Amino acid sequence: MVQGVAGRGLGWRKPAAGLAVVAALFTFGVPSARADGEEAKKKEETRPVVDKTQVYFGSACTCKAPAVVDADKVYRSIAEYKKILDQKLTEKDAEYSMLLLKAGRKFRTAVEGAATDNANDLVANLGAVKWEGHTVPDLTDAALKKVEEQARNAP
Repeated sequence: MVQGVAGRGLGWRKPAAGLAVVAALFTFGVPSARADGEEAKKKEETRPVVDKTQVYFGSACTCKAPAVVDADKVYRSIAEYKKILDQKLTEKDAEYSMLLLKAGRKFRTAVEGAATDNANDLVANLGAVKWEGHTVPDLTDAALKKVEEQARNAP
């Protein structure tokens, strides 16, 4: 027997043997429970794939409840944007920038309000969010209602 400090035998062999048994149980233990746990964990770990250039609200890196919106449809329901289209204004027109700024504010307010009401932490354009095994909700109708509310409440 190999002697350790102060003439004692090395007592680390018993704990090491116990650890080997515990490790074997965790590794080869209950296969069905492990497989079910891994499957649930894998589904939980899948993250949404988001085109960050088309995010209107929230952060693509941290989202857990994403949604989409048809931005063109929502913008076309905003009075200032309709005016830009009807009058065929361009960047060269003085009124264009002011109207687009107002329309952008109304769009953001509507999208943020719809997301908050529906407990979503990210809103992006249609097609900008893909999430394997999940259905990404469409908040277009909710955002359109918010635009209507803004129009009714405007002075």
